[in-house]
Amino acid sequence: MPDDVTDAGAYVQQVAESLINGLNSLDREITGVLSNWTGGAATAFSGGWSETKEGAATVLNALATMAELLGATSKAFVSQDTVNAAGLSSLNLPKLNI
Repeated sequence: MPDDVTDAGAYVQQVAESLINGLNSLDREITGVLSNWTGGAATAFSGGWSETKEGAATVLNALATMAELLGATSKAFVSQDTVNAAGLSSLNLPKLNI
């Protein structure tokens, strides 16, 4: 199970990084368009884009944080499981006469 959680965390991290890079690329393109676009429509679009970009950045940063927490949770689980296992003695079961 810990490996699955770690793998999920790594996958979520890759997705978050890819989406963040995509958002940054899109922002550069839109900034270029807005540098040459004037008027009321440009102003309205710029405001809408700013809100959209901020909202997307918030969601993507939360996704990246979730990925980090999945990895940390998995490591903590393995560590605690190891500590718990070290504190247990063997069951001393009798040998089976088969």
